[in-house]
Amino acid sequence: MKARNGFAWLLGISTSLGALLPLAAEEQSLLPPLNSTSGDVGHHREYSASQLYRLPLLGPDARTASQSPSSARKGDDSVARLDDSMSLLERYRLASKTDRSQWDEPADQDVESAFPTDRTEQLGVVGQTAPLSANVVDSVLKAVQRSIDMGNRGAVFAAREELDRAILTIARNKDALSGGNQHVQALNEGLRALEETSDFSQIGDIRKGVAKLPDVVDGHRTRILRQADLESMSYASAAQQYLAFAESRLSDALKGENVSADALVALGKLQPHLGADSDELTVDNRSLVFFRAAARIAPTNLVASHELAVLCAKRGDLQEAKRLFQWCAQLPNCEPVVWKNLATVHARLGETQYAQSAQSRFYAAQQAIGGFDNSGIDWVSQEEFTRRSVASTPMGPAVTRATSPAANVPPPAYQNTPQPEVRYGRFGRQRSQGNSPY
Repeated sequence: MKARNGFAWLLGISTSLGALLPLAAEEQSLLPPLNSTSGDVGHHREYSASQLYRLPLLGPDARTASQSPSSARKGDDSVARLDDSMSLLERYRLASKTDRSQWDEPADQDVESAFPTDRTEQLGVVGQTAPLSANVVDSVLKAVQRSIDMGNRGAVFAAREELDRAILTIARNKDALSGGNQHVQALNEGLRALEETSDFSQIGDIRKGVAKLPDVVDGHRTRILRQADLESMSYASAAQQYLAFAESRLSDALKGENVSADALVALGKLQPHLGADSDELTVDNRSLVFFRAAARIAPTNLVASHELAVLCAKRGDLQEAKRLFQWCAQLPNCEPVVWKNLATVHARLGETQYAQSAQSRFYAAQQAIGGFDNSGIDWVSQEEFTRRSVASTPMGPAVTRATSPAANVPPPAYQNTPQPEVRYGRFGRQRSQGNSPY
């Protein structure tokens, strides 16, 4: 199996709405994170109201800034607010010390008030266990970082193996703390059920040999349907039971660790890039299991809930997508694009007032973190210009500081024009098609 060109899978919310929203990307699993019609203009980037956008994750289970908006250095990229040289581990440690709650805008009376008050209950959050040691967490984080480096080089299967080893390390160490093997066993059962689910999509395909559901289930090591009436059961129903079982077992195996959620999110985003032997629905189902398991383990993991919302929207469940985006909007590490995506879903549901209100919150949040700059041309010294250019070269083009009043005018609220694909690097800077988004 060959990895797809234009590899993009980790540390950024990949987004799509299938037939519901216009697609401009080569792959329906990835939408352009930002409108490329105006490019980077100072801090401001134009967004299309008809698309969802992915959100770069700057650290496990948190995306925080190293300084407040008032003290932010003028000229820094509003997305890449952390030092590009920082490792994932350093970002994780910084995230645990930084509080961005003071950045949040006060509640808007026009925004729908029926936010989910306890998403943990809806997700079926699993119980807590004894926490892993700092050394183990550091080891797992470094493994995730290595998988990112492999992904940058296009080694998607090596990246998957690295992530598999990372979650196995978590399960083994949790077993060492509990004195059993239940975590490793649960992990194996969950991954096996997820792998065997793909067999159901081949039932009835004469090109691959017609097989009956009882015969397929009989060849599986997953035993949850052994006592079921398989003659009257559809393959879709059987697949859903396998997926639910896989989600439950993965959650049980890795519960109690935020770093587990980050590894699962990474695996979920990797699925569309592991080859073309599976149909799109099967790939989406695999990703959905990883995202849901991550959200159950760490409900405050912004990326996990956001990715889950995107997949729900793609599958046509806009109400659930709306609830998930609303949940993300309540998190202390919420980013402006969450409001943008919520506005898009409101618009698709015909909730114009809520869509406009969420759109206003998006622009307010952008401005709060330096998203708009009306200062015109910012003259800098040759040394400063060179420093910025050199610093940004590995991640993409340098940030252009020239702005114009027209560039800061919000785009039409419900523009439906498909936009060309633009992908962003690990810390948000633009990359051309075909390159790693990091």
